Amino acid sequence: MKLLKLIKKNNHPYFDNYVYVDNDNIYTISPEILLIKKKPKELEHLNGIYDRNLFINEIYKDRNNPEFMDNLLNDIPKYQTNHNDWEEEMVLNKKTIKEIERISKFRLKKGELSNQKGVGYYKKNFIATNAHYATWLHKPTEEINEHSIVIPIEAINILKKQNKAVLSTLLLLSKESIKEGGKLIQTFSKYIRFTFNDYTMYVRCGEITFPNLYGIMLERRHDKFYYFTLNKKELKNYVDKVHKVRKITKGENSIIEFKEVIESDSTYISCSYLDENDNIKTSKLFNPYSIINNIKKDIYVNFDVVLLKLILETIKDENVTFKGVAPIRAHYINDKYLLMPMR
Repeated sequence: MKLLKLIKKNNHPYFDNYVYVDNDNIYTISPEILLIKKKPKELEHLNGIYDRNLFINEIYKDRNNPEFMDNLLNDIPKYQTNHNDWEEEMVLNKKTIKEIERISKFRLKKGELSNQKGVGYYKKNFIATNAHYATWLHKPTEEINEHSIVIPIEAINILKKQNKAVLSTLLLLSKESIKEGGKLIQTFSKYIRFTFNDYTMYVRCGEITFPNLYGIMLERRHDKFYYFTLNKKELKNYVDKVHKVRKITKGENSIIEFKEVIESDSTYISCSYLDENDNIKTSKLFNPYSIINNIKKDIYVNFDVVLLKLILETIKDENVTFKGVAPIRAHYINDKYLLMPMR
């Protein structure tokens, strides 16, 4: 069965409310990611678009309940969502692939993708980039090698219009990752994902509502996550409950302590550091749960490869456990990046 492109004609930005079921798989689409699961035998009679909450909370959960499944056969309209405005998949042809090559200045090499579980692409013949909709490369003329640098075409188009410097930085980061021994392992949504040694890095770009959105998230293996914000004098991260103390660098950029302070009405990060005269100063960093209006001006940063390397330096010490509470967004304002947690 030919896959659907899952684009509604009214261009609604998210598809969290629906589950698409075809002959073989179940597709769950959230704002940033496309999840694919093999359809269980118990649900083999289902086909179409369903209300997500009903499907996950009732149908999928009770698929091993014979009585429930018997009743479901007689009551499918209750669960199925009738939509006539879904368009069929648009296959990205060789011309489109050449356009990506031209813009990104990277050659897409022949090869197969490594088998990542249920995220980003389907089997070995498909690559999915789900920005505000899912776009499929359907058996492309040239399969994309995992060492190639691929930027989702929607993000490229946005960056071309909004800020060529951001695109240049993305390419620089990508080349830097390979130079440092990392490799691109997957692209999806508005993220470019590549590895540095034991770390996985996601670079985010091209939000529709915030065209210059740009952020970073590092994920270490074994389900340990690291989220960072930076500015010229403060390197902030979320530390574990033990409130470990560490010294990162010497001189004016030296960070000597981070603490998560929990008060009755708020939670924030306290950061102590040495100023230019080696005096200890403490700064109350922004509330990780705050909205943009509450964010202080002093968390503007200039984001570049140098800072990326500084991040990598801070996570070399295996004895320190960091705990992230939210991915970090960065808004590009007045030639600087304003960092904030994602909601």
